[in-house]
Amino acid sequence: MGKSGQSLAQTVEEFIKISTSISTERDLNRLLNMIVTSARTLTHSEAGRVYVLDNTKRNLLLEVCQNDCIGEQQQCLKNPPLAFGDRQNTNNICVYAAYTGQLIKVSDIYRYSGFDFSDLYEYDQVNRYRTKSLLTVPLRNHEGITIGVLQLLNPRDPDSRKIVAYSDDMDSLVSAFASQAAVSLDNVQLIEKNRYLIEVLDHTNQILEML
Repeated sequence: MGKSGQSLAQTVEEFIKISTSISTERDLNRLLNMIVTSARTLTHSEAGRVYVLDNTKRNLLLEVCQNDCIGEQQQCLKNPPLAFGDRQNTNNICVYAAYTGQLIKVSDIYRYSGFDFSDLYEYDQVNRYRTKSLLTVPLRNHEGITIGVLQLLNPRDPDSRKIVAYSDDMDSLVSAFASQAAVSLDNVQLIEKNRYLIEVLDHTNQILEML
């Protein structure tokens, strides 16, 4: 087997291990961190973040923000609203991905004007960082409804360690991972919701028993 064949086999094996791992996690916070960490591992990304649709269905909430170059002290991004009044906020790349269901790659955000990257420019300035290459993919459940957005930054070539653009070869792998991650997230959110409802019901019953 050649080098490319070995690399493909290793990637597939790694993908299976990661998918199995996230599918068995039942803690929401740990799952979200695992999703970002795993996606970064698969794509050799320097940084990554995950947004989750809030209960009002009006905003994307930034839940996890990882960056090897900045660490835990980084100043993270603001939560983008899905719309301003009746106008969809599709100038924001994460919101655009959420609405369209599309995977979007940008090779250099400082040379691309299709989206409003002012929040990323501010993030770079505050954290003394340089975002270059970007990949954004929606997390859609089994009904095709967007429940979150995964964003990856600055992939490094495994050999040279230089920052490169996300290749088209990554699209299928990232899309498959995003689908698996969305299923796991959807399941854990349902478990959390059911647990909350049970707690409310138990509390209500305790009050009724005291009357």
